Amino acid sequence: FLLGAATAAYQVEGGLDRCNWAAWEASGRNGGHFAGKACDVWNLFEADIARMASLGLRMLRFSVDWSRVEPTDGKFDATALDRYALWCARLNIIIPRKRVLYSNGLEGPK
Repeated sequence: FLLGAATAAYQVEGGLDRCNWAAWEASGRNGGHFAGKACDVWNLFEADIARMASLGLRMLRFSVDWSRVEPTDGKFDATALDRYALWCARLNIIIPRKRVLYSNGLEGPK
């Protein structure tokens, strides 16, 4: 048995106002609830990794927000790609045998 966690970019990263979920929120179909800063994992990831390590988590599934990676059609954001690469590198240090799953989920640009 391996204890792990799973997240979705839109639910935890915060600041994703260019993605399709933000457009859905703005449509009013969500009852007026907005993710906003969410858990602010985008800025607090190092602290979250320390918490994962202290809890003994052995697996993580997280998604990549495509609207960060490709904010406009055909133009990729090197800073966002570098941030996700850093997350992977840090996670591979605390999670033995690389039990990390990186997925795109359902987030995408508007």
